[in-house]
Amino acid sequence: MITCLGQLLYQHGYVKDSYIDAAIAREHIFATRLPLKQINVALPHTDAIHVNPQKIAVGILRKPVPFCVMGCPERNIPVHIVFMMAIKQQGDQIVMLQKLAEAIQDERFINALYHAQTQRSEEHTS
Repeated sequence: MITCLGQLLYQHGYVKDSYIDAAIAREHIFATRLPLKQINVALPHTDAIHVNPQKIAVGILRKPVPFCVMGCPERNIPVHIVFMMAIKQQGDQIVMLQKLAEAIQDERFINALYHAQTQRSEEHTS
């Protein structure tokens, strides 16, 4: 899923060609999977030097894929949603991770996102 979402970001010019390999390498060092009650989430990202404009790609996996747990690499969990972050400013990664952590703790939000029936690719600026 990291490769798939990374390619989507790359095709739109949001990340450099080094982004996917850098994100995968970072995940091997420090996994970003968060176990929740029913729907588990991963928040892969890498250093700002691999990013053009800041964006996030979201992937919903109908068939969950096992990933290592954040802070516990010997434990795998099935991941259902991946938020692939391309953060331009190094300090903004912490802020974005905090905002996403708050959002995914909202069970109604995460359930609605997981059960969404439409597939779309949109660009939002904020």
